[in-house]
Amino acid sequence: MVDSRTMIWATLSLDALLWGLINSLFGPSSLKIMGTFDIDFATAGVAVSAMSFSAMFSIFTGRYADKYGSYYITRLSLFFLGLTTFLTGFSNSILMFILLSFLTGISIGTYQASSSQAVLELYPEARFKMLGVNQAFFGVGATIGPTVVALIISNFNDWKIAYILFGGLLAISIIFQFYIKQAAKQRESVSEERSVQGNSFLVLLVALFFMFIIGTGVGSWLPTYVVTTNRAGYLEASALLSFFWGTGTIMRVVGYKFVSKTGEKKALVYFISVCLVFTFISIGIVGFVPNAFIWGIVGLVYVPLYPLIMEVVYSKYRHSPGRAIGRLVAFGNFGALIAAPLIGTINNMAGPDVATLVIPMSSLIVLLMFLKLKID
Repeated sequence: MVDSRTMIWATLSLDALLWGLINSLFGPSSLKIMGTFDIDFATAGVAVSAMSFSAMFSIFTGRYADKYGSYYITRLSLFFLGLTTFLTGFSNSILMFILLSFLTGISIGTYQASSSQAVLELYPEARFKMLGVNQAFFGVGATIGPTVVALIISNFNDWKIAYILFGGLLAISIIFQFYIKQAAKQRESVSEERSVQGNSFLVLLVALFFMFIIGTGVGSWLPTYVVTTNRAGYLEASALLSFFWGTGTIMRVVGYKFVSKTGEKKALVYFISVCLVFTFISIGIVGFVPNAFIWGIVGLVYVPLYPLIMEVVYSKYRHSPGRAIGRLVAFGNFGALIAAPLIGTINNMAGPDVATLVIPMSSLIVLLMFLKLKID
């Protein structure tokens, strides 16, 4: 048995990288999946929403991280995430694809609620820094994932291979990780507790709701939007997601320096303000290089928002963070639930440029929420 904080940190980082790869599957695969099952944009949105709907179960499963240990629940949820992703590669109908997406979503929501807590408990003395570095590994997976998936599809003309490969790798990795003993929870003194004042938890709920709309919009819609509007080719469109996550990964590693100078609230406001401006600008941009620049900037400021919010919440609810984070993740996934069908329906009714306005308009609402946030 290994009881090393370093070993646990290493496995959590590997898990985050593999999760990043799996998270990048649908975007580059969406057009091929639609062709395989002969479905339109709205139906494809339903398939994505099935996953987001079941991820909302984190409002119930988040508390298990407090009861059974965050590292144990993280590994358990990731094993089932790998298994259901693997099985998705054998889907022979859209109903089977949606069912497996639903089961995958339960694992995703639970993982989102427990994994941040696992890292924060390991390093209470450097919470945001270490959570940012850990999620940078997710960024590495999410950066290379879209391009790898696009290359697999281009070479084999089959989206299912990537699902089988990434899901199988994760499930096998987690089996070996169950031999690692969970580290004891490291507590902070009550005197160090900071507070989130007044109705700020409600403010964070609303902010997460629209943040997940932005993330789902970029991850599942951006490649399709770029290709269908002839702004770039198929491989180039997938590469845009790599730029998005690549720049965000860099910020997750070094962002703690900026946050330490400005404070959490100002950092949140600055990040989302830049996101708002550049997502509006993106609608008028044509060509791969200009789009790569725009979405690289968006990734730079959007990607660090989630770990920063998790750190703020953990500092307030560190004695039962799983329950609090689970509620936030559940409400965030409700935003992801409606994002894909909303964008797909608007696209069918008014065209892709109008549908893409969902992303900057959501950024505007998040900015308004952050301006209302009160943090000691």
